[in-house]
Amino acid sequence: MKIDFARSVIELTKAEMKEVQNYGSEMYRELMNARRDNPGFRVVEIKAKKVKTPLDKLNMATIKAYVKAHGNPEQKEEFLAISIPHYTEDDIYIEAKSFVEIKKWFLAQFPEYKKAIDDHDTEMKKIFKSVNDKIEAAKAKTARDTCEKANKEAREFLSAS
Repeated sequence: MKIDFARSVIELTKAEMKEVQNYGSEMYRELMNARRDNPGFRVVEIKAKKVKTPLDKLNMATIKAYVKAHGNPEQKEEFLAISIPHYTEDDIYIEAKSFVEIKKWFLAQFPEYKKAIDDHDTEMKKIFKSVNDKIEAAKAKTARDTCEKANKEAREFLSAS
């Protein structure tokens, strides 16, 4: 639940909206409290933001290059069979599979690709967390130093009279 004061709305995701419909549920009580605290606010349903994964950027060009570089002959043949429209020996036209199906096949055939991407993403999160922790520590130190300087100046001012 999110309260948008600028628009005077209480925003609920689809799942929260469904939970609110159960009288007496925790979400129901939270919404009633929010409505009491914010009379006149409208309750609106919002779409939950899609969580992006590192594999969302995987495209056909990357799949082709990876299969070409790392696939065995059987995998290369399978890839061609599912990714290129063709005619069978009996002259039956076979369409190429959709990208979603090709991606599913690719990830099943090359699990090491997914593992490498996931490992890289995990490492990047660790690095960014470390950087953010250092930034927060530096901010905290600056705040302490500023406070100590202000206290020192105040004590000096009061003792000089």
